[in-house]
Amino acid sequence: MSNSQQARAKKSVINVLVVEDNDTDFLLIQRKLLKLLTPTIIDRATNRNELHVALLAARDLIVTDYHLADIEERELITAIHAAQPATPCLILSGSIDHIDARDLQENVIAVIEKGDSAALEKALRDYFDEPAAP
Repeated sequence: MSNSQQARAKKSVINVLVVEDNDTDFLLIQRKLLKLLTPTIIDRATNRNELHVALLAARDLIVTDYHLADIEERELITAIHAAQPATPCLILSGSIDHIDARDLQENVIAVIEKGDSAALEKALRDYFDEPAAP
């Protein structure tokens, strides 16, 4: 087990930022996170201003929608990486075929189609080394 995996395994609380402007999508993501990463602190940002404030706090994981109403995709990913370059980031999108790979930063650990609960769960388990549920 690598040092970063050991550090993740020892965390008692995982601090997650979810960047999502759709209430229903946020609730689905929140439910999955709480199921897999308990105990978890989940904060939410729904727009550019909330994102910049939320990025001031250290996070263990950032889960973000790729398309928000008031921020361009490249600006969103750049802001997250600039503020927290070592924090892993999962990108969720309703149309992953439209994501420009040139916009992604090295802290992006997965790009997942919205609604693909199995892919989200796999990415979380892979990163946090959680055993699969029976």
